[in-house]
Amino acid sequence: MLKRLKLLSLIVCMLASLLAVVPLTARAAGTIVSYPLPSIYTTTSQYTVTADSTNIPVIDTSAVFVNYNYCNFSFSGTTTITITASETINTYNISPKALGITATKSGNTLTFTLSSPTYLIVKINNLKDLVIAADALETNVPASSGTGIYNVKTGYGADSTGAAMATTAIQNAINAANAAGGGIVYVPAGVYKCGNLVLKSNVSVYLEGGSVIRGSGNPSDYTTHFHKNSLGKDGTWFIYTETNANNIKIYGRGTIDGNGHYMRNTNNYLNNILVPLQCSNFTVDGITIRDSGGWATIVTRSNNVTFQNTKHFNNNELDYENDAIDIQESQNVLIKHTVAVSEDDTYSFKTWDVETTDIAANWPGSPESQSNVVVDDALAWSRCGAFKVGDGVKQLQDGIVVKNSYVYRCWRALAVGHLYGTQQHKTSYLTI
Repeated sequence: MLKRLKLLSLIVCMLASLLAVVPLTARAAGTIVSYPLPSIYTTTSQYTVTADSTNIPVIDTSAVFVNYNYCNFSFSGTTTITITASETINTYNISPKALGITATKSGNTLTFTLSSPTYLIVKINNLKDLVIAADALETNVPASSGTGIYNVKTGYGADSTGAAMATTAIQNAINAANAAGGGIVYVPAGVYKCGNLVLKSNVSVYLEGGSVIRGSGNPSDYTTHFHKNSLGKDGTWFIYTETNANNIKIYGRGTIDGNGHYMRNTNNYLNNILVPLQCSNFTVDGITIRDSGGWATIVTRSNNVTFQNTKHFNNNELDYENDAIDIQESQNVLIKHTVAVSEDDTYSFKTWDVETTDIAANWPGSPESQSNVVVDDALAWSRCGAFKVGDGVKQLQDGIVVKNSYVYRCWRALAVGHLYGTQQHKTSYLTI
């Protein structure tokens, strides 16, 4: 017995010695998940990015955005990010500066380490800015088929190549899940060209990494919901909720692409990409929302709304009036761990009234006050305001809180505007 104890003790000591010489980062190395590049996107020639040894596609946005590209992946543990630029790196910046990320450059490579989900903007020389969205690994990923799963491709025949319209197939899947009392509408990787989609109660929409629900860009495929007086253009709510719907979720690592640049400049027509409208218990988690022709995401007269781990990418060079996220006349809203890029305000909080005949003319219900809106751990890049109350202050706004958040190259970090109204506002802005 004594010999066995001595042998066990020796083994323990040997293991301890081995662990002592293994770097902590090596012990903490985890899983990297990269997503397939959708067929409608291309990679940039300015950068390549790897997380450890895994290639992360960097999406070239030059067709719709002027001055940045982006990439997205998920990971656990610790990962080493290597950015390889198309030229020798002379200068670089990694934002937010408050995160204190240090990097090493050598020739045309830049390396640094991440150990938690982080959204960054990296500037190298005079190349385009690079937005890196490093998410946590997904949890509760649904099966692609089975009881309660409504697969838009295998179950409803949606075209995943982007060649044919997929609106009817996806809407039929949503309707079927709603009629059954609830379910998950599963959108596999691929491109799904759509007109308007109406979200309904007790339905979750899962966007698999590499999937894109993309606006067709053709006004005849949409219902006209508003007229924007300042731009002199009609517009639509691309994806919106049925009036008084509840318990809706959109999640995954896919993309909703409004195709707004094309539709606005070619067809003189606007879109709001995602519109939770007069609903309750609405959650968006993990997806990318990009290329709006106007205000992109407008949470309107709704309550108990959460946006978390979301990426919002819009043009940020032209005079576009394309706010990334507008919270309007809503209550109990949480926006947590997000990145938003736009020309106009990135995060804006507004209230209207019955006399408004512009974008609010067809909203259901009556004007409401706004309360308990919290923005936590948000990164904002805009030519205008990063976080703004107004313009649109017709009703009381109470308890608008921005904390633990970051501003990158914005004209104004914080703003309160009284254009379109003179109502009171009670706000708490701290820790930007």
